[in-house]
Amino acid sequence: MTSMQWKILAQEDVYQNERGIILEKQKVLLPNGTILTDYYQIKMRNFVTMVIQDVQGDFLCIVQYKHGIGKVGLTLPGGIIDEDETPLETAERELREETGYACAELTHRGKFVLSGNQHICFSHIIVGQGAKKVTVATQPDQEDGRLCFISKQDIKQALQTNGFPIISHALAVALVLAD
Repeated sequence: MTSMQWKILAQEDVYQNERGIILEKQKVLLPNGTILTDYYQIKMRNFVTMVIQDVQGDFLCIVQYKHGIGKVGLTLPGGIIDEDETPLETAERELREETGYACAELTHRGKFVLSGNQHICFSHIIVGQGAKKVTVATQPDQEDGRLCFISKQDIKQALQTNGFPIISHALAVALVLAD
């Protein structure tokens, strides 16, 4: 049986910015012998996506505009993982900064690649229950957003009707609802 993996023959960064976005051009050898001379990879910093429930079991969501999709939708708290942080540390920090809430316990449910062929980055899914307001949000997201709590029934409906238009957010909600 032959290997199904691609072999990188050469690579070069063709673009990089101060926010950590890199466009990389690769020359790759496919298992069938074909050589692709301009296969591009997009790289960004890994991030956390959080599904947080309050003491009543309602889900903490943010209604906000996201420029990548060009519309307002339901989103979840989250943020970029700093170089010196674990995903759980990032989740704790981002939850307080963005929402003013904290959970006694956060659980890492897994990491998922954003694009199977271009990689881009990993979204670490973090789940927390029993969220309580502990402070005022200090670092609201770039987009103006409105915090809200949504019942389990309403979050299921939002998931089924594309209320969560960002794939990492829809996946995170689906994982929690599957339990």
